[in-house]
Amino acid sequence: MCIGLDTPDTMGGTFAYDLDGFTVRNAPEPVNVSAANLTVGIARVHVDAVTELQTMQGQLSADDPAANTRLVDLTHTVLSESPSMSLATRFVFNDQPFSADLQIGTDPDQLPPRASFSFDNPLLLVPMLKVTLNMSVHEQLAAAMMAPQLKAQLMAGMPEGTEVDDAQLDQMVQAQVPMMIGGLTAQGYLTKEGDQLEMNASFDGQQLLLNGQPIPLAALLGATAGN
Repeated sequence: MCIGLDTPDTMGGTFAYDLDGFTVRNAPEPVNVSAANLTVGIARVHVDAVTELQTMQGQLSADDPAANTRLVDLTHTVLSESPSMSLATRFVFNDQPFSADLQIGTDPDQLPPRASFSFDNPLLLVPMLKVTLNMSVHEQLAAAMMAPQLKAQLMAGMPEGTEVDDAQLDQMVQAQVPMMIGGLTAQGYLTKEGDQLEMNASFDGQQLLLNGQPIPLAALLGATAGN
């Protein structure tokens, strides 16, 4: 773990945890995890503002406009320093590698002026977000991760009173998972490099890209709001 000051007012740090591996021998199938790593990083976090925000937790109410105004002011101070966070994880599950790297940053040039900044419309903060996600997962591991969700969907979609034993259901799942992966690859949500399935996503405050293909953000927000 390493923590230090980025500037006189802001701090940053990195926490890393490494695990050589472990084995679960009494599981239905042998489980072996190796080369595991989790790294979390933060940068340019305004120390005084964050400390005061922590002390204000649980003290806010609609009847205390002064405290709410102070909350807005402190939040603006934190965001104006362009704080960022990173999260990276890697492991090998039964000889099947997985890795994911998430970076979340902020662009203070897109931050509304302090006088007009408020929590009334959080979507006004979207343009200042800078996000990247790179993920790589072994195809067999991806299939194992998708199987429980697909099994639940199949069970939910069956007419009431339908009787299917677990073995039959597992066979149906095993037959459909490769088709799901193939469909996601054909649509560009996943790319394939050998045995690895990869996904690279980025958002620059205005445009969302998935494996280099633009995704209509307005449609995505509309779908989310509709749900």
